[in-house]
Amino acid sequence: MKHILMTAAIATALAATPALAANNSAKIDGRDQLPTEMQTKLDTAMKDQGCQGGTVSQEDDNIMVKGTTCGESTYDLMFDSNFDVTKNESQ
Repeated sequence: MKHILMTAAIATALAATPALAANNSAKIDGRDQLPTEMQTKLDTAMKDQGCQGGTVSQEDDNIMVKGTTCGESTYDLMFDSNFDVTKNESQ
């Protein structure tokens, strides 16, 4: 009986894991979450630029990341729908 309860608890925890991961996605203007695929691509593009953090917002088909730290400097970056940097402004 103990084994059955343990198995059920593990199965419940594993089923909840994707939902918990989705809650860690960046917020768009504090309202909606970025879809997981988009968040993954943005994370990769940010890493490729050597940047991390910032506040994410979506403007038309572009994603703006304000206040991201790249090395020892802070920037506002805009990515197009292909996740290429289209704007890079130092703060």
